[in-house]
Amino acid sequence: MDSRQIDASKIHAALASLTEQLAAACAAAEPLVVLGIANGGIPFGQKLAMGLSDKLGREIPVGMVDITLHRDDFLSNPIPEE
Repeated sequence: MDSRQIDASKIHAALASLTEQLAAACAAAEPLVVLGIANGGIPFGQKLAMGLSDKLGREIPVGMVDITLHRDDFLSNPIPEE
């Protein structure tokens, strides 16, 4: 497995870029909701929704989707509790 480290500034820049692109593409979308996939995607979804809310000038709700039972390896490799 290739192990690479990305510093925080690059992650923030990528999130800002994604936020800009989504705000431009989804500005007129009603309703607009961001869903984070449990486990690690929830904080990402929250940050993305906050950025979109700032860019679009309206509250963007955020929720979560738990895909545990839809994974083919959930019995052998369960997701740990947050």
